[in-house]
Amino acid sequence: MIASFVPQLTAVSIGVAGLIHLIGPAPLRRILAEWGYGRGFNWVTGGFAVAAAVFLAVPQLRIWGVVLAAFLLFGTTVLLLGRRKYLFALPGILLLGVLPLSLVAP
Repeated sequence: MIASFVPQLTAVSIGVAGLIHLIGPAPLRRILAEWGYGRGFNWVTGGFAVAAAVFLAVPQLRIWGVVLAAFLLFGTTVLLLGRRKYLFALPGILLLGVLPLSLVAP
């Protein structure tokens, strides 16, 4: 029963994060600039996150959503852990743990 909601909840979580990156609030842009990422990098990450969310929401494309989301979440988690932002890495770690359940959902 609960497994049927996993793809939708995961899609919403990743989609909201993607929209925040697309909106690009000043603190997010400042942190990305401090870490050496170019101007507009938030558009790239936000676009990939929104695409992953859309793919997760469509059952026929779900496998591609899982693959794209896994790459994004893994990269984000490694980046945050490398910068000693352990609390910020926690949501990515949890989503990586739940992500495979999206493949077994109806």
